[in-house]
Amino acid sequence: MKRIDKIFHYLKEQGSDSNILELVENGEGFTASRLSDELQILRNNVSMELNELCRRGALVKINSRPVLYYDRESLEQVLGRELTDSELVFHSADELLVLFSSEESKKKSL
Repeated sequence: MKRIDKIFHYLKEQGSDSNILELVENGEGFTASRLSDELQILRNNVSMELNELCRRGALVKINSRPVLYYDRESLEQVLGRELTDSELVFHSADELLVLFSSEESKKKSL
């Protein structure tokens, strides 16, 4: 299995739709350091692959310190809709949480 596939598979497995909302609410997610430790891959290589996965549109990125990553598909499952390309990079986990609350408001008004 290629390194990028190993990282992506780990993110999908560990950040499943059953726990992804909890991770976002707690300001937790997947960092290059965490993935490096878990997968025994050099952090700079993990970072390079995470950025490539972001370019491909497979991940959602939170540009905080440390940078957090989430599986796009899992977030879309929880939200109940697809994310647009402009909704793949956020400045904070709070910005991402706004999506969840706005989707919840839409569901309640139906």
